[in-house]
Amino acid sequence: MNSIGSRNSEYLPAAILLLLAAIGFVGPSANAESCIREQAGQSVVCTANDVRITFADNVRDIFGAPLLECVRGESFSFIADFHIRTTATARYDIGLYFGTDGDPNGDGASSGVCSAQIIKDRHVDPAYPHAVVLGSAVAANLDGDACRDINSAQGWRNIAGKIVTLRIDNALCHDSDADEKLNLPNCATWSNGAAAACNSPNNTAPSSSSNCSCDLSFNLPILVAPGSNQVTENDHQISTAAPRIRPVLLSESITAPQGDAD
Repeated sequence: MNSIGSRNSEYLPAAILLLLAAIGFVGPSANAESCIREQAGQSVVCTANDVRITFADNVRDIFGAPLLECVRGESFSFIADFHIRTTATARYDIGLYFGTDGDPNGDGASSGVCSAQIIKDRHVDPAYPHAVVLGSAVAANLDGDACRDINSAQGWRNIAGKIVTLRIDNALCHDSDADEKLNLPNCATWSNGAAAACNSPNNTAPSSSSNCSCDLSFNLPILVAPGSNQVTENDHQISTAAPRIRPVLLSESITAPQGDAD
């Protein structure tokens, strides 16, 4: 048996994983959950604005390096500081939903493909390469479960809100408003008071159909760069192949058209 070839075959999977991670794709999202409608089991209207994501900054890749752009039509993973604000004294079991499919349904993160998140205390990213600290330094735990809550006493009612650092996997690089910046439609959900125990995004359905807010045109400071040789429809890649041209055979004659005689 070729021992060198055997060792190379052992290293190959790790090398492939490292390559995929370097370009921001590491397989299925570790935090991919249903969107709000699936969680609630019914349609939602999201007319309240008690909790919302005001803006995001400090965008970096999964290794923690600054991330300035993505390639239009491709999916990628990133980490950012999301600023969350409430207009209420306290809201419980906050759910943060991000539409990672470019929102073809036009409803934010109510339906489609979403990255569903809860607010957690500060912790090291559990997904490869475990390089960034996620979560919030000032989240409240008003009801004793795993889903953190927010309140005015800890500053969540300030205009700028408070920071929650999140990792978003497999987001479509998409610019829906032609400003060359990434659009990441999102929705926030909450309960008005302590309810059933919340331990994951699966438990963050809004306590009523109106207890959610959505932002369909949310921007992040990531430049959406054009890809090379791409044909896209609504920023979804539909073809990258060059047209095939059939060669002219020697047996085929090419005769110039004859003009009318004078």
